[in-house]
Amino acid sequence: TGADLNLPRDADAHSIVYAAASGVVTFAGRLPTWGNVIIIKHDPLAGSNLVRYTRSAHVQEVGAKVGERVRRRQPLAKDGHAFGVHA
Repeated sequence: TGADLNLPRDADAHSIVYAAASGVVTFAGRLPTWGNVIIIKHDPLAGSNLVRYTRSAHVQEVGAKVGERVRRRQPLAKDGHAFGVHA
Protein backbone atom coordinates (compact mmCIF):
# COMPACT_ATOMS: atom_id res chain seq x y z
CA THR A 1 0.00 0.00 0.00
CA GLY A 2 1.10 3.56 -0.37
CA ALA A 3 0.22 7.03 -1.50
CA ASP A 4 0.96 8.97 -4.65
CA LEU A 5 2.40 12.21 -3.37
CA ASN A 6 2.75 14.14 -6.62
CA LEU A 7 1.39 17.63 -6.25
CA PRO A 8 -1.12 18.99 -8.79
CA ARG A 9 0.37 19.85 -12.19
CA ASP A 10 3.71 18.32 -11.16
CA ALA A 11 4.46 21.21 -8.80
CA ASP A 12 7.00 18.98 -7.04
CA ALA A 13 8.80 18.00 -10.25
CA HIS A 14 12.54 17.53 -9.79
CA SER A 15 12.34 17.96 -5.99
CA ILE A 16 14.58 15.76 -3.88
CA VAL A 17 13.30 12.43 -2.55
CA TYR A 18 14.67 11.67 0.93
CA ALA A 19 14.91 8.45 2.95
CA ALA A 20 12.03 8.32 5.45
CA ALA A 21 14.16 6.46 8.01
CA SER A 22 17.51 4.70 8.31
CA GLY A 23 17.95 1.30 6.69
CA VAL A 24 19.41 -0.63 3.76
CA VAL A 25 18.54 -0.26 0.08
CA THR A 26 17.16 -3.62 -1.11
CA PHE A 27 16.28 -2.54 -4.66
CA ALA A 28 17.35 0.33 -6.90
CA GLY A 29 16.45 -0.07 -10.54
CA ARG A 30 13.76 -0.02 -13.19
CA LEU A 31 10.49 -1.96 -13.03
CA PRO A 32 7.67 -2.23 -15.59
CA THR A 33 4.88 0.26 -14.81
CA TRP A 34 6.78 1.78 -11.85
CA GLY A 35 9.80 3.07 -13.77
CA ASN A 36 12.81 3.85 -11.57
CA VAL A 37 12.26 2.48 -8.05
CA ILE A 38 14.14 2.54 -4.74
CA ILE A 39 13.08 0.16 -1.94
CA ILE A 40 14.50 0.50 1.57
CA LYS A 41 14.21 -2.02 4.41
CA HIS A 42 14.17 0.18 7.49
CA ASP A 43 15.72 -0.55 10.86
CA PRO A 44 13.16 -1.69 13.46
CA LEU A 45 12.22 0.90 16.06
CA ALA A 46 13.74 0.40 19.51
CA GLY A 47 11.91 -2.36 21.37
CA SER A 48 10.17 -3.63 18.22
CA ASN A 49 10.86 -6.41 15.74
CA LEU A 50 8.47 -4.91 13.18
CA VAL A 51 10.16 -4.48 9.81
CA ARG A 52 8.98 -1.69 7.51
CA TYR A 53 9.81 -0.87 3.92
CA THR A 54 9.39 2.24 1.81
CA ARG A 55 9.17 2.34 -1.96
CA SER A 56 9.85 5.46 -3.99
CA ALA A 57 8.74 4.99 -7.59
CA HIS A 58 8.82 7.07 -10.76
CA VAL A 59 12.02 8.81 -9.63
CA GLN A 60 14.76 10.25 -11.79
CA GLU A 61 18.49 10.49 -11.15
CA VAL A 62 18.58 7.51 -8.77
CA GLY A 63 21.46 8.03 -6.35
CA ALA A 64 21.05 4.92 -4.19
CA LYS A 65 22.63 1.50 -4.70
CA VAL A 66 21.56 -1.97 -3.53
CA GLY A 67 23.22 -2.81 -0.22
CA GLU A 68 23.88 0.84 0.61
CA ARG A 69 23.11 1.89 4.15
CA VAL A 70 21.09 5.11 4.20
CA ARG A 71 20.14 7.41 7.03
CA ARG A 72 16.94 9.31 7.69
CA ARG A 73 16.60 12.41 5.47
CA GLN A 74 19.42 11.30 3.15
CA PRO A 75 18.80 12.42 -0.46
CA LEU A 76 18.09 9.40 -2.68
CA ALA A 77 16.83 10.70 -6.02
CA LYS A 78 14.75 13.42 -7.66
CA ASP A 79 11.00 13.29 -8.19
CA GLY A 80 9.85 12.31 -11.65
CA HIS A 81 6.76 10.73 -13.17
CA ALA A 82 5.99 7.88 -15.54
CA PHE A 83 9.43 6.36 -15.97
CA GLY A 84 11.30 9.04 -14.07
CA VAL A 85 11.31 11.65 -16.81
CA HIS A 86 9.35 14.89 -16.87
CA ALA A 87 8.16 16.13 -20.23
